[in-house]
Amino acid sequence: MECHRSVIKAIIPQLNSFSYENPGDVLNGTDAALPGSALKDRTTLSNIEFIENHLSAGESQDIVKDPKFILGGATRTDICQGDLGDCWLLAAIASLTLNEKTLSRVVPLDQNFGPGYAGIFHFQFWQHNEWLDVVIDDRLPTFKDRLVFVHSAEHNEFWSALLEKAYAKLNGSYEALKGGSTIEAMEDFTGGVGEMYEVKKAPDNFYEILEKALKRSSMVGCSIDTSSAAESEARTPFGLIKGHAYSVTGIDEVSYQGQKVQLIRIRNPWGQVEWNGPWSDNSLEWRLVSPSEKKRLAQTALDDGEFWMKFEDFKVHFDKVEICNLTPDSLEDNTTQKWEVTIHEGSWVRGSTAGGCRNFLGKYHASKARSKTYINLREVSDRFKLPPGDYILVPTTFEPHQEADFCLRIFSEKKAITDFLLWLILQPPNPTPSPQETEEEKQFRALFEQISGKDMEVAAEELEYVLNAVLKNTKDIKFKKLSLISCRNIISLMDTSGNGKLEFSEFKVFWEKLKKWIVGDIMHCICFSMLVAISCLAYYVYADKNAGTGVFITQKF
Repeated sequence: MECHRSVIKAIIPQLNSFSYENPGDVLNGTDAALPGSALKDRTTLSNIEFIENHLSAGESQDIVKDPKFILGGATRTDICQGDLGDCWLLAAIASLTLNEKTLSRVVPLDQNFGPGYAGIFHFQFWQHNEWLDVVIDDRLPTFKDRLVFVHSAEHNEFWSALLEKAYAKLNGSYEALKGGSTIEAMEDFTGGVGEMYEVKKAPDNFYEILEKALKRSSMVGCSIDTSSAAESEARTPFGLIKGHAYSVTGIDEVSYQGQKVQLIRIRNPWGQVEWNGPWSDNSLEWRLVSPSEKKRLAQTALDDGEFWMKFEDFKVHFDKVEICNLTPDSLEDNTTQKWEVTIHEGSWVRGSTAGGCRNFLGKYHASKARSKTYINLREVSDRFKLPPGDYILVPTTFEPHQEADFCLRIFSEKKAITDFLLWLILQPPNPTPSPQETEEEKQFRALFEQISGKDMEVAAEELEYVLNAVLKNTKDIKFKKLSLISCRNIISLMDTSGNGKLEFSEFKVFWEKLKKWIVGDIMHCICFSMLVAISCLAYYVYADKNAGTGVFITQKF
C-alpha cells in the first residue's frame, strides 16, 4: 500500500542518498560509551544529503531543549504521519502500542535521554526467523526545526520517530518505506502469523473474529481499495481515505435507545481526518449515550485521527482487514492450545530448485491442499485440516528461476515428524563410536573447535570459509567459489538435530565423506551438489492419527 504526502514530495526521492556512519563519528570519534549491543552493529543510519540547505539532520537535543524518549507511556497518539508515504508502517506501530509486552520487545524501554546517554538507541525486529537488534543514532530529518517524518503530538517525545528511523535502516533507506504492507510490518514486530480477510466476503461471525483478535492482543489493520492510481488518497464524502492504511484499535457494543449497537474504533495514522458519518466524534448518536458509556469507550471529540463507527458501516466502506496473530490459534473458534512448531530453512536455486509454480511443469500431482492464489507478499500462510498420512510440502514462487532463501514454519496440534525429501536416500550411516579417541581423532576434534568457536557448532558461513580453503588447494577440482547457499544446503542435508548447524558428530560424518569423494571419484562431488540442491525442493511431513490441523507459513528472505 502506497500512501503519498505532498508537502515536500519533490525531495523525498533524494533521501535515498543516506550514508551509513560509525556511531563513533557521532560520538566525537570514540566508541568508549557504546553498549555491548551497539558494538555488534557499528553502522547507523545518520547523515542525509542537504537539499538546498532546507532539509537537515538534527540531533534530538538540538531540536528541543528537554527531549524524552517516551513521555507518559507509548500510546497510539504518539504516531502522527509526516511527509513520507509510510502509513502502512505507522498503522502497524499504532497497533503495537496496544500490547505493552509486545511493544517493549520492539522498543526496549531501558533507554532514554539523560545521564549516561551515548547518543544512540536500539530496536528489535523479527527477521529471518530471529530477533535482530538495530542500532541508530539520534539524528533525525528536520525542516525549520520540525521533524519531517513521523512525530508525536508531544514535540519533545521521540520514540516513534526513532523507531521509524530504525525500520528505515533495516530496509535500506527512508525512501524504501514509501509504500508497503501493513501485515509485513506487523510480522516484523511480532514474528506472528498473518491472515487477511476481504470484508465483503468475510464470515458471518466477522465481528466476533475481530473481537477475539483484539482480546488476544493481535494486531489489526484495515484499508479501502482503489480502482486506479488516481484514486490513491482520494477522500470519500464520509471523510475516509482510499488506498490508505488504518489501525483497528477497539471493538465494542454500546447501549443506544434500549438496544445494543456494535461499534468499531479506527485510527488514521495522519493524526487527523476522520469518519464523519454516524457515530463519528460529534455525531448526534453520542448525545443519546450515557456519560458512563462514553467514559467506558474512551469516546472523545478530538481531531486526533481516531473515531468510532457502526460495524455495519465499516463493512460497507472498508474492503480489507489484515490480522497478525501472536499465536496460530484460530479466530473462528473458541479453543486455544499449545502448538508444536517445526522450522525449515532452504533456498530456491536457479536451475535446480527454483522451478516456479505448477504452470511450468508438464506433469504435477494433484494437491491435497494448497495456499491461496499467489500474491506479491513477503510471507504467505494458510490453515489446513488433513487426514493422517505422509505429505510433501513444496514451497514455490510463481515464476521459475527466482532465487532466494526461504523459511518454512509448520504449526501443528501434535508433533509432526518432518524431514527433507531424499533424506532417507542420502543420509550417510552414523559412524560406530570408538571406545577411545585416536590421536588423529583428537587432532580432528581440535580442528573442529577452531572452526566452530565457543558454541561448538559450524554455521553456514564457517563451513563456506573452510570448504573454499580446502577445495582451493585440491588438485583436479576446478571451481570458482562455493556459495553460502550451497553451504546452507549441505548443512540442511547433514543436520540430524535440526538446529541449522553442524555439531561435531555431524561435521565428522560430512568430513569423512568429503575426503572420500575428493580422493576417490570427483564425480561424487558433482552428484552430491546436485542432490543437495534437489533436497531443498520439498519436505516430508509425517502426521500421526491424532495430528489434526496445521498452519504452514513460508517466508521469503
